[in-house]
Amino acid sequence: MPKLSGEAQDASEAVGYFDTKFSFVKRDDRTVDVIVEEVGEPVLVTSRIVDVRGEGETLPEFASIEDIAPPRVGDVFNQGTFKSTIANVEAQKQRFGFYEGAWLDRSADIILPDNTADVSLIYDTGERYEFGDVVYFTLDRDSKTLTTDPDKLPLYPELLHRIYDFSSGDPFYRPAITSFTNDLASSRYFNVINVEVVEPDVSVLNVSESDPQAGNATLEFDDNDGGKATQTGDLSADMDNADSADDSLQADTLPDDIEPIDFTIDAETAEKLDAVKDKANRLSSLPDDRVLDETEEEATNLLGHISDGISDVAEKLLPDDPIPFADSDELPEDFTPPELEEIQTPAYVAVSKQVPVYVFVDSDRPRDAQFGVGWGTDTGVRAVARLDHNR
Repeated sequence: MPKLSGEAQDASEAVGYFDTKFSFVKRDDRTVDVIVEEVGEPVLVTSRIVDVRGEGETLPEFASIEDIAPPRVGDVFNQGTFKSTIANVEAQKQRFGFYEGAWLDRSADIILPDNTADVSLIYDTGERYEFGDVVYFTLDRDSKTLTTDPDKLPLYPELLHRIYDFSSGDPFYRPAITSFTNDLASSRYFNVINVEVVEPDVSVLNVSESDPQAGNATLEFDDNDGGKATQTGDLSADMDNADSADDSLQADTLPDDIEPIDFTIDAETAEKLDAVKDKANRLSSLPDDRVLDETEEEATNLLGHISDGISDVAEKLLPDDPIPFADSDELPEDFTPPELEEIQTPAYVAVSKQVPVYVFVDSDRPRDAQFGVGWGTDTGVRAVARLDHNR
């Protein structure tokens, strides 16, 4: 009961009631009734300070938070609305590129037994970052490297740079990146698109600015994603956090009042599961030199022959060229994924105050391919095809 009592009290205080009286009635081993005996007086907001400073204070989005964001004076204090206002400020920080923004005060003082709350949210946005250069790159299949060579790009550079509507030096605005990505996709020019921005590592501003290129930031070609470029960094801290989280979920650390769930399945489901298990056992027990039969069946009717004919034409026009790096078994032992050279590091971005945009595009297949069936007086039934390329 002490744990349940504490959880009930926490839930009550979260919505502004700090003097609620509860009673608990145990019905059976699995059921406990929680009875609210007395709600008590709510805690009301009597003082509210929401102040945004720095370059962002003139933006309407921040001004709106200052003016109308909850909690307001006279409202019952609610931890949920208090935290939502904090999250709103953080969202605007990311949206408009105030990467160095920091809280000067973020507190809510509850005064009991007066049942009053003093809310103080003071935020300094700092300096707003700008857009840096937009860099297009693609995969050079001859050299197996990532390249920004205009002759290797799937579309003429002068056309590529017309797709986005911002310039280097413009104030950073994240929705512009989203719109840019959507425009690339809707153009239908590319088979693979990936847009990455290199966000600043503002921690270097508190250490040293003598070597802004220090660090290890690269855009690597992802072997398993058909040409997708991703930004990589040091993941060791994240992995350590994940390991510690897994350790905290071990069964021997679960509370005593949590019991395993018992469930049953019907006879039909059990029969299907047994059949799947039997088949898996048969396959796993076969000798190593046995393989599954993958023989293709040929069609016997007219429509089937037409379909096979179209497939043959498609295979000749669109051969299945091997995708570079797709088969890891064929890679040499000393193989390393290609990296884009001269990419700006997060440390450099923090010092330059300009956020570069790296755009991987690839179009190794036709933009549009149409296949169909026609009839000619001299040929009879025939397969027809049309291909549209990007350049």
